[in-house]
Amino acid sequence: MDMVPRLIDSALVQAYAVCDSSVRFTGKTSTYHDGKLVGEVPCLAICRNLHEEDILLFYCDEKWRTLGASGFDSVEAAKKRAEVEYEGISSNWVDTHYTRDDLLPEDLEPKCSFCNAPYFEVEGLIEGKEAFICYKCAKKVASVVAEIDNEA
Repeated sequence: MDMVPRLIDSALVQAYAVCDSSVRFTGKTSTYHDGKLVGEVPCLAICRNLHEEDILLFYCDEKWRTLGASGFDSVEAAKKRAEVEYEGISSNWVDTHYTRDDLLPEDLEPKCSFCNAPYFEVEGLIEGKEAFICYKCAKKVASVVAEIDNEA
């Protein structure tokens, strides 16, 4: 089992739990991802979305990759839902309360090579051979190139 990261899918981990032998998957609710039933997972993480500040319950594999997600108004509501799905999980939660200040430089990668904005703060990134450019900067570059072409 890998250590839980600070960020999962651009969301700060607030709490996590491993579904060990003390936990029983109930199957009382169903979570789907890409049209497929997720089913039982080995790890759960409750995260705060960096963009909207909403709370997400991530259903994760052993490497903390997201297999499915549900949205909630609070960490407590996410924990209640998890207990319905994974009986006994309540005693396994580890609270982290990570904030943006806890992020390390490697958490911010990749980022735009022009404006230095991390991937989770931009609309999208275009990857080059040794650099990235966000859509906003790419549009600026395109308008500068168009202006130069018009002057020529």
